[in-house]
Amino acid sequence: MLITSMGISQNNIDRTAKQQMFNLQYEEAEKTYLRGIAIEPNNISYKNELGLALMMQHKYKEAEIVFNKTLLSNPNNVTAIWYSAQSNFTQGNCEVATELFLKVKKLTQKASIRHKVAHDFIEKCKSKSMI
Repeated sequence: MLITSMGISQNNIDRTAKQQMFNLQYEEAEKTYLRGIAIEPNNISYKNELGLALMMQHKYKEAEIVFNKTLLSNPNNVTAIWYSAQSNFTQGNCEVATELFLKVKKLTQKASIRHKVAHDFIEKCKSKSMI
């Protein structure tokens, strides 16, 4: 088992960061996911969750950079699209959010939670006349 310089084993990075997110320790989760990415640079899950940790700290521009990098290499990564859509919706960028939520709907099954919630977000944008 590989131990990082911060004393967290590679196997425990995800568990530690998820616990930090659960405890609303977003800055700590950001640092933990960055350590994980340093060990596993191709771990898409770490990158998506890093973006979420940034988003929860209202670091939307930094989060979008993370999501966009993921989407460059994997344009149909539903999690990155979903988080980016939520980030844009939160910032009032309903036109972009709607485009992304439509992509989520296209990539997910009609019965899935994300499909249904994406539809709800799109309707919220329409009702607020934000697009």
